[in-house]
Amino acid sequence: MNISNKLSDIPKIHSYINKQEIKDLENKLKSRQRAFLLTDKYFIKVGTAKEKEFHSSLLNEIKIYKFLCSDILHTPKLVDYFQNERYVLLILERITGSALGASRNDFTIQQNIDSKDILKEIKKIGKLKEYPEDINVLNRDSKLEKYFQVIYKKLDTKTRQNTERLIGTLNQNVKLVFSHGDLIPPNIIKKGELYYIIDWEWAGLRPDSYDTALFMLFSGSPLQRLSQFDKLDSCRDRMELYRDVILIASREIKNWLEVKDFPVQEKYIKLWSDTLKEAQTRLLLHQ
Repeated sequence: MNISNKLSDIPKIHSYINKQEIKDLENKLKSRQRAFLLTDKYFIKVGTAKEKEFHSSLLNEIKIYKFLCSDILHTPKLVDYFQNERYVLLILERITGSALGASRNDFTIQQNIDSKDILKEIKKIGKLKEYPEDINVLNRDSKLEKYFQVIYKKLDTKTRQNTERLIGTLNQNVKLVFSHGDLIPPNIIKKGELYYIIDWEWAGLRPDSYDTALFMLFSGSPLQRLSQFDKLDSCRDRMELYRDVILIASREIKNWLEVKDFPVQEKYIKLWSDTLKEAQTRLLLHQ
């Protein structure tokens, strides 16, 4: 495979964006591993191979979009793509509408949106039966063990002990379904009466409660949303939601430990530590 040293060396890119837009993307990639561009027709994502995790996630997204041809779910169409040892490029249909959230850590959704409508859409994701054979599969226990090795010093004694106690119990008899994997409000666009789900980089097989748990935690105060889980499903399903929260909160603590801004880091680590503690308490109460 020929390696393009510059985005402008990729022949097909000129069919979608002009020279100045290509230059803008190249400038963005000088200081980061990925860049985005929105045109009248397209949403363009570019990633480099410098960061293996992000590079792999974009390759996964290409793979997933090839299977997202369903009347059940509304998603952008994959118009074109390119990959080599240096770049991954996605050309996606632009969805004109309004994202349900401005950014990942706003913890809000548009005031005129009923969460129940979104939860109905989320249920549709798990009903998709066609996906790549080599799709990523989440094991909550192995993931939690990895996160715990990083975050345990930031946890109080009781939370640390409860985490150790729960490792090995979170993935028992779990029902795995197709999952978006990063279903936060900014990744849902409302267009008229329809909801379009975007950014499928982290799609894989996960517990059927996972996307619901993630959306709920990021669409309001995580602790407050956690208290609303009792109203969502049956008792057994609530236990699965709590298991997901334990994993998600642990991951968020890990991610915030990598942030250099100490006051911001401490703010969000406390937020997710409190959420982790509450989910553990609720789960252990019923075990």
